Amino acid sequence: LNAAISSKDVVINANGSSVVNAYYERNKYNLVYNYEDSTGSHTDKYSVRFGDELPGFGGMPSGEPYKEGYDFLGWTTVEGGKVPEKLPAVMPTDDLILYPVYEPIIIEFIFDAVDGSFADGKNVKRYQYNYGDKTEEPETPKAPLGQEFDSWTDDVPETATESMFFEAIYSDAFMEQVKI
Repeated sequence: LNAAISSKDVVINANGSSVVNAYYERNKYNLVYNYEDSTGSHTDKYSVRFGDELPGFGGMPSGEPYKEGYDFLGWTTVEGGKVPEKLPAVMPTDDLILYPVYEPIIIEFIFDAVDGSFADGKNVKRYQYNYGDKTEEPETPKAPLGQEFDSWTDDVPETATESMFFEAIYSDAFMEQVKI
């Protein structure tokens, strides 16, 4: 109740009804976005009146934090939480502290031995990595008759930053004829 502008007098109307002028101010609560992005840990804090629409992250309704190598899934009220929550549309009657939920981006490398094969007899190997993980190259595929493995169509990067497809490149093998 805002006593400074509310009336202290009760007005009784001729019909017997009473009028009291009471004014109140809605309380303010804190909306806090605690998040980590590619540059470090941050806190964005807003003071929001009860019932007002929640300001979006970064002051924008559709704003979301960016963290390299991760997809942003949503917000949670649990620090370290893994499941995004449905947030209220308006400010509740308590402080609201939010944490982002991220999921690592999955990178896939596919190696195709083309006409050759790997030691397990298959001609395709698939590797999955989280973004930024150290990668590995498969064993050299067994080349088709009369050829030898030369290289993959692209250099295999040391870290996974994008999904890639590699095909084996073969060259003619030097064959020596021997008379018996």
